[in-house]
Amino acid sequence: MNTSIKAILYTSKKLSNGEYPVMLRIIKNRKPKYLSTGISCSKELWDEKANIPKKSYPLYSQAKMLIGKKMLEAQKMVYDLENENKNLSAHEIRSKLKKDKVNNPFVFLYFDKVIARFVESGQIKNSEVYKDTRRNLAYFTQSKDIHFSDIDVAFLNKFEEYLKAEGKGANTIYIYLRTLRALFNEAIKEEVTSDKYYPFKKFSLAKIRQY
Repeated sequence: MNTSIKAILYTSKKLSNGEYPVMLRIIKNRKPKYLSTGISCSKELWDEKANIPKKSYPLYSQAKMLIGKKMLEAQKMVYDLENENKNLSAHEIRSKLKKDKVNNPFVFLYFDKVIARFVESGQIKNSEVYKDTRRNLAYFTQSKDIHFSDIDVAFLNKFEEYLKAEGKGANTIYIYLRTLRALFNEAIKEEVTSDKYYPFKKFSLAKIRQY
């Protein structure tokens, strides 16, 4: 395989949370292209030799697994293309790899990262609200991994109905959905997902307090 693929910490771009995006760097004919993994990390917690976050990274196991999965997907695609004698450029390979969900991480993984950040900064009340929201969302999805793109207006309506059926009051439902909205906004702000998936423009939280 004459194409190289490597996970790197992309230090040319600093995110609003002070971390840097973890990218797959695809090089062919000395021309690099970059593909987001949906993960970010600080310089201090990045292992340059292993090309993954250090074990002290709050979500080390999940991050290692996700980066490994992305690497395998990319390597398999390149291997298959080259076996078919398709001499694609780095740009064309990146375009084939760049599906909607590549730059659209798992919701529960991002929940865990934000919760860990709250705990580290001493914002225990916020961490508990996020933990409670995550737990109820996991019950609703039966712990199935979901992407931000899976959360649309229909999903939110079903989640709201599920919470009602579980006997949750209006204020509690409002808090859960407000927290999910805040998580979505933070993910967009940190550029780990796209605002094209944002469902809350068409889903009103105000109506929840009226029933």
